[in-house]
Amino acid sequence: MVVEPHPPIEVPANGSEPQSPPARRRRDPANLTLAIGFGIVATIVGLIVLAWFILFVTKGRFLKPTFESIASRMTERQVKVAGDFQFYFDIIDAHFLADGLTVSNPQWASRPNFFEAKHIAARIDTIPALFGKRQAEWLVLDGGRIDAEWDKQRRNTWTFGDPNAKGAPFQWPVIGRADITDTQVRYIDPQLFLRTDIKVGDIAAGGRRIEGRVPFTGTGTLRDKPFTMDGALLSPNSTVKFGRTNFEMHAKSGGTYLDLNGTLPAATQIEGSDLNLKVRGPNIRQLFDFLGVAAPDTRAYWFTSKLTKAGGEWRFTRINGRYGASDLHGRMTISFPRERLFIDAALSSNLVDIIDVGPFIGYAPQALATQGAQAAVAQTGGTPRILPDAPLRIESIKTYDARILYKVKDFRNPKFPISNVDLTFGLDHSLMTLSPLTLDIAGGHLASDI
Repeated sequence: MVVEPHPPIEVPANGSEPQSPPARRRRDPANLTLAIGFGIVATIVGLIVLAWFILFVTKGRFLKPTFESIASRMTERQVKVAGDFQFYFDIIDAHFLADGLTVSNPQWASRPNFFEAKHIAARIDTIPALFGKRQAEWLVLDGGRIDAEWDKQRRNTWTFGDPNAKGAPFQWPVIGRADITDTQVRYIDPQLFLRTDIKVGDIAAGGRRIEGRVPFTGTGTLRDKPFTMDGALLSPNSTVKFGRTNFEMHAKSGGTYLDLNGTLPAATQIEGSDLNLKVRGPNIRQLFDFLGVAAPDTRAYWFTSKLTKAGGEWRFTRINGRYGASDLHGRMTISFPRERLFIDAALSSNLVDIIDVGPFIGYAPQALATQGAQAAVAQTGGTPRILPDAPLRIESIKTYDARILYKVKDFRNPKFPISNVDLTFGLDHSLMTLSPLTLDIAGGHLASDI
């Protein structure tokens, strides 16, 4: 047997143990957490991009059943899309399209559907929607039918959700530009005795859509008085999205004419509008009859004013005009606190013809013009009375409240020397007051509360 020689074993000079291999470097926990976080974020971003890509390529057509189900559940109505459906994100903003879209009405309504559209498309601002703001850069609507209806129990067709729970009323979204054709809107309010049928939109000759103009025409009745109306939303092509939109409307009922024009903050937004109002007619009483408000008879009138809506108030400012031979200026606000009409006004006249003001307090105007102060004194049981027994329209004054300040500097009638009238007219649930009422008459001064 042959034994191979082994090399000699070398022993360290200091006699210590052999050195162990170096230990592994431990990872920094902070770096590890950061890496995991980046990985999760990258995965989420990747999934979002993938979902965006799938939606963009397919136009989201596969979401049609999901849209119908979610929309029906949220509105407590039946929502259906008979034709094409698209929903996808065009970069950031959402693009929506539906052909044959219908939204059903509650069972008590007189028509089966609240909304119908042959074609509807919109570009919706995504970021404002995350904060509860409904804004659309543009809207295309063709063949639309809207049934806006109240019933006698004050239920309406545009409040969605549980019918047995009090919900917030539907608010139209803010729309920057609109292209609307062959669309009709019906509005019924039995409490106001109002019914309107309005046709919205138009197509020019050859099928070319009219850019930047949405016209409308309509007919209706208000407290059994028929009226007609027409007008347009005018949005020039250069209008910046969500920019101000020009608006005009003309209405007529018998001899009463109303013209309204100005600007809206957006195509469907009245709040904060800046409008100019012109109204004229043979008798102010006929104008206020539309509101169910008792007003005295007057001679022919015309008025202009600025008009805007702020909250629940319709504000008429810079009122200027004439009734008969008398001038009138001031402001007026109409609101509906606790669902009851309230008129708050501050008016003044520089010169009032006695013929025009007589019917306000029950005097015969022609008698005042010919007989002067003698015609204003009535004999009742041998006792002279300054204020006459004037008939009141009780049924009308039950429906509204008012607070009207009225000042008259002078009257045109030398036989009836009265000037510097200052009165406050109050009406609170049929309680009528003139408090205070002050005036200068025949060189003296009269102060009273009625």
